[in-house]
Amino acid sequence: MTSYHRYILITGATDGIGRQTALELSANPENLVIVHGRNAQRCQEAMEYIRGQQSVAKQTPHDNLDSVVADFSELRQVADMAEEVMRRFPKLNVLLCNAGVLLPKRQVTKDGLEMTFQV
Repeated sequence: MTSYHRYILITGATDGIGRQTALELSANPENLVIVHGRNAQRCQEAMEYIRGQQSVAKQTPHDNLDSVVADFSELRQVADMAEEVMRRFPKLNVLLCNAGVLLPKRQVTKDGLEMTFQV
C-alpha cells in the first residue's frame, strides 16, 4: 500500500453528499479515501462512478480509493468495521460521519434502538 498523507473514511459514501465528498477528496493523490457503504456492490459502484467522473473532468484517476462495508443498523457490523479499519488503516486521520437514514415512521433495529439515531 502506498503511503498517503491523509487517510479519510467517509461513512455513507455510496450516494449523494457522501459520494460527492469522496469524489472531491480523492482528486488529491495525497489522500486515501475509504468509501463506506452497507454492501460491497454499492461501494464498488461508487468507486467506479468516482473514477469515471475523474476521467470526464480530464483528471488522471488516482488509485487512492478503498472501501469498507457495514450495515449500521446492526451494531455488531459497526464493531466489526471498526476493527477492520484499525487493522487495515492504522493511520486514519479523518472520519466524516455522513451515513444516515430518514424514515417516515419510527423503526426499531434488532439492537432495540430507533433506526434513525442508530445509523
